[in-house]
Amino acid sequence: MKRIKNNYAQLLREKRARDGYDYTHAEVADIVGINLYTSYRMADGKQTRFDESVLIGLCDFLGCTLGDLLEYDGRTEPVAEATP
Repeated sequence: MKRIKNNYAQLLREKRARDGYDYTHAEVADIVGINLYTSYRMADGKQTRFDESVLIGLCDFLGCTLGDLLEYDGRTEPVAEATP
């Protein structure tokens, strides 16, 4: 049950289309200053921990906000109400 939706792959496709250039994961990693495998894991939706500097770098590179990059899907299970 995923609660965080990662839109990196879609945003990277949009960036490629806007720029008319097919950025590789190695180029993204070099430009943003992240590990190559972080770019791959983000694209595959397998990244589960997000470092602030990585998120800032990706948002700057992709021209998006944090809310564009990562979305909270909402609760899939009801939260038990606290009793006084």
